[in-house]
Amino acid sequence: SMSFTNRLQFVGAFHVTHMALDRNQAETLISDGKVKAAVIVPRGFESDLRVGQGQVYLILDGSDPVVAGVAGSALDAAARAFSPGIRLNITSLIMFNPKLRYLDFLAPSMVGLIVQFLPTFLMAISLAGEKERGTIEQLVVTPIGGFEILLGKMVAYVIIGTVEAAVALGVAVALFGLHIRGSIMLVALIMLVFTIASVSVGTLSSVFAKNQIQAIQQVIPIIYVSIFLSGVFYPLESMPAALRPVTFLVPLTYMNHALRALITKGAGLEVVLGDFVALGIYAVTVMALAAALFKKNLE
Repeated sequence: SMSFTNRLQFVGAFHVTHMALDRNQAETLISDGKVKAAVIVPRGFESDLRVGQGQVYLILDGSDPVVAGVAGSALDAAARAFSPGIRLNITSLIMFNPKLRYLDFLAPSMVGLIVQFLPTFLMAISLAGEKERGTIEQLVVTPIGGFEILLGKMVAYVIIGTVEAAVALGVAVALFGLHIRGSIMLVALIMLVFTIASVSVGTLSSVFAKNQIQAIQQVIPIIYVSIFLSGVFYPLESMPAALRPVTFLVPLTYMNHALRALITKGAGLEVVLGDFVALGIYAVTVMALAAALFKKNLE
């Protein structure tokens, strides 16, 4: 057993991070999102292997079908190399998404991407349009301060983004059979916080734009980075090691993790609390920076 498990540490597809004491602990690690797969070596493994009846179990996180597919084939190859003359049987047990539907992996991320796309664009071109038309000066001479002007505009687009998120999620459930296993309130809360963060990005972008064309040109790279460095279409583990730290600077990364955990796994607040905190810090920081720069530009 020790020889077999030690060999797994040298398999390129695996990154061994935990050693569970029993199956329940292994399943808890998967439920909490700490691991994507668990290899269970049953009692009596050595004696069974000697008589040609070796058996190991592979528990997979079905919420990530890409990793689940790679893990199964990698373990099979490792088992063949471990006992070339003896057939080592592997039984796969899939949690959360037994059919390994890629749509269940993709749909939560697409909801997050849609929520980021529209509010960010609308907020950026709205303020840039005010600058371009010169109407922003009319607001400046009123008793309303710069922060209040930004806050008033942001509230409108946060509402739009929230409604858009609800519609996108409703379409995924009604038309594509997405099943929400977790708390609807937590799903709504994470989408609200993410919408605020997205609107804050649009606000900051508009501060540096003199017209709407510049605002759009500044927002497009942000959207591209979010698409390719947040794990929308493929897991973060498949990215080059040099790019992985950058993913934690992208708010959509936290949105993806939280929505997949809530929708596909039915996770609780303790699993996604870090995502809430990260998005909250991101939203407050970007909003404060945008308000400070906006006020400075007006002066």
